[in-house]
Amino acid sequence: MGNSGYALEIQDASKRFGGIVATDHVNIAVKPGQIFGIIGPNGAGKTTLFNMITGVYKPTEGQILLNGENITGKLPYEIARKGIARTFQNIRLFSDLSVYENIHIAYQKNMTYGLLDGIFKNKKYKDEEKRCAEKCEEALKDMGLWEQRDFLASNLPYGMQRRLEIARALVTAPAVLLLDEPAAGMNEDESAELANVIRSVSKKNPGITILVIDHHMDVIMSVCDEITVINFGKQLATGGPEDIQRNQEVIDAYLGVGD
Repeated sequence: MGNSGYALEIQDASKRFGGIVATDHVNIAVKPGQIFGIIGPNGAGKTTLFNMITGVYKPTEGQILLNGENITGKLPYEIARKGIARTFQNIRLFSDLSVYENIHIAYQKNMTYGLLDGIFKNKKYKDEEKRCAEKCEEALKDMGLWEQRDFLASNLPYGMQRRLEIARALVTAPAVLLLDEPAAGMNEDESAELANVIRSVSKKNPGITILVIDHHMDVIMSVCDEITVINFGKQLATGGPEDIQRNQEVIDAYLGVGD
């Protein structure tokens, strides 16, 4: 595929742990600005795929390209700097800090002023701090969390903690946002609200590419432009929501597992 205008390409990626094949020759090409879903039963290899994209695991075979650049085998912090941000299935917030402080810390990676700028509080320091405050406020308002900015993160309801985690990832201004099981533990109403949040993030950040992995079919079907289905590490199908819903192999995989 090479540099073919895709935001993210997973080319023939496999990951083995000893004799266990977690992902088996997966091929995915995501266009800039797309919301792309990866679904499959628990243990299908979805999180392994995210861990390969973010550098936690190096693929046993195959490669990962970000805007045509091969990022296979780079370290997680190098990949983050290149513009990939992610949320986790298990929420990872600073629970003893406020909602605002959680966002402010996430934004720090964008700061370029040095120690002396901070000591003397010069123009560069003031300009960057002002921009940081504006971006943090914007992210919290976009997620409907501005009113809760002074709450401790641990005191937020579960659905809002999920939204805060997405806001933390967004404030780093990523090119590609990976959402790992964002609907995990949510009831139907919270899932529907989350779907609205994902759509709104995409709309307000037209350049951003979003990858969502989940086994909640309703969330994925309602927000994604294109979907890949993985089962036991193998790619079953890729297509639009309607194609996937009609695909017999997909129906069998889901009915066989009983979600």
